[in-house]
Amino acid sequence: MPDMLAPSKPCLDAGVADKKAAEQHDKQHVRRIIVQTLTPDAGNPQNLTLMDPSKPLKKPEHEAFAAHYARSCNAAQAWVHATGGDSSHSDANGSKWLRNGSITARVEWFRAEAEKLLRQSEAAIARPVVLDIAEKREFLARVVRTPIGEVDEASDLCQAMEVNDSGGRKYKLPCKIAAIKLDNDLAGEGSEAKANEGVRSILDAVRAITHGA
Repeated sequence: MPDMLAPSKPCLDAGVADKKAAEQHDKQHVRRIIVQTLTPDAGNPQNLTLMDPSKPLKKPEHEAFAAHYARSCNAAQAWVHATGGDSSHSDANGSKWLRNGSITARVEWFRAEAEKLLRQSEAAIARPVVLDIAEKREFLARVVRTPIGEVDEASDLCQAMEVNDSGGRKYKLPCKIAAIKLDNDLAGEGSEAKANEGVRSILDAVRAITHGA
């Protein structure tokens, strides 16, 4: 069983910047937790027992110790917090509990979860406030493709609602033709620019013919 007295390495390293690298890092971290959780069976040392570190420990004292140590990195304080025991024995007992494979695996799981939440919070903060072109075009696509029967007053596509004398409801949606035109304009800044330019050229030619230009 690996000795895990030292604080574990954070799940999010400085060099792990992009999402794919972070996900790979998490997978490696989970594999390391599983390996550390393989403990010899008391009846037969040749057998290995695999516990799930995401599940609470069977003993409430061990669970409280793991949660406190994951935050504080202080085994003595964590032991006193979990047991209410005499602090004069906390150093020895805290170190002893850290040699329990189930406890250390649970500590690693707590820290991995905390790092995951931290990364999600940082990503949310870093997300731009304004809509990017892809988000705008996604909304316009829903304007064009969503049937009127799937829209109610709670929908973000509903611009207005009228109720007639019999209680029937009528919903007003954005103009689909206007949405298509706006999407074409936005596409001029993206990968479909050449295709849309070709469509505009054809439309111009058609207009010239129909107007006798």
